[in-house]
Amino acid sequence: MKSLETIQKVSKFGKILSKIIFTLCLVALIIFFVAGLCVVTLPANIEITKDTLPFLEVNNIKFSKNGIYDALIVASIGLIAEMYIAKKAEKYFEFELQEGTPFTEEGANKIKKLGIIVIVAPIIASLISFVIHIVIAKLFGDVGEIELNYDISLTMGLVFLFLSAVFRYGASLKNNENEKNI
Repeated sequence: MKSLETIQKVSKFGKILSKIIFTLCLVALIIFFVAGLCVVTLPANIEITKDTLPFLEVNNIKFSKNGIYDALIVASIGLIAEMYIAKKAEKYFEFELQEGTPFTEEGANKIKKLGIIVIVAPIIASLISFVIHIVIAKLFGDVGEIELNYDISLTMGLVFLFLSAVFRYGASLKNNENEKNI
């Protein structure tokens, strides 16, 4: 069963990758929190010119303290959504490794739920980010544009939904084969 061994290796890799993504997001979230604390010491408006940072090729970039807070909050919301997805993916891969096969009804249901989470969590995070951005802009002003992009999550979610159908089909074939042998 070389194919099943390959699937198990991919599941082990998925579990490890999920843990790494969760950890990196957590570290970034902590860095953003510390950066937010450090922003307190900055003036209300910051301007970066060639004189300020001569090694960068920039021309008069202007930031506001409110804009930096806005960006940190919006990015943090995205990180929290990614952490949630990574933790759910890790749990799925743990389950699959315990079962020894993805071709079970329960496994198909779990990867289907993961696919839905991968699609919905970033959408919810982007809506929350957008609302918070509007609130910050209205209350404090002086914030820039917000850019939200979650195309990859949609594609990955659809792949998980497709895999759930394949795994469900495999589970039904396995069950039919077991019934014939009885």
